[in-house]
Amino acid sequence: MSLSLFETLVFEPSINNQEKSKKLPTIETLTIAIKEAIAETNAHIKRIIKNNSWDKSGATLAVALISEAIAIISNLGDSLIYHYSHQNYGQKIRQITDNHTLASAIRRGGIIISEMAAHHEGKNMLEFYLGCDNLPPDLPIHYVSLYAEDLLLLCSDGVSSNFQEKELKDILSEGDLKKISKKLISQSQQGGGNG
Repeated sequence: MSLSLFETLVFEPSINNQEKSKKLPTIETLTIAIKEAIAETNAHIKRIIKNNSWDKSGATLAVALISEAIAIISNLGDSLIYHYSHQNYGQKIRQITDNHTLASAIRRGGIIISEMAAHHEGKNMLEFYLGCDNLPPDLPIHYVSLYAEDLLLLCSDGVSSNFQEKELKDILSEGDLKKISKKLISQSQQGGGNG
């Protein structure tokens, strides 16, 4: 997917633009580029699955494209993105994306609550992922304003399923990225995840 985004945002404009412009792409242009890259990547993975006669295969995705002080965020599957900030009202963490699992779909439908979804038998059954037959009709895109020293945590379910938000906030508040990554990986492995 990164190659597709690179071609759309860097390579194509440079060969098609006669003027040397320092104008940044708009948020709308970047959003379209992310959606197109996800669709192209999904089609590519579907071809790989078909050509290899694999039964069920695919990948999850968490993507954040940052332009100036805005993060454009999307995901597929159960790889989540969190935003950690300590601006204005103290340290806070917020889950930006939602899981695309059967349990989350049932929760969104109001049939079960979040606590039940965390233990539901469909919590590991993916509704959408790279390689699935059909992507969501309206791919979720989120826009997050970023401030100095804010952090975005893009993680697999091996991390997100092993921590409560308060634990993630405490780890991210340490500030040192090497320490944060080591702690997230080691504690998620202790919790049974694969980091």
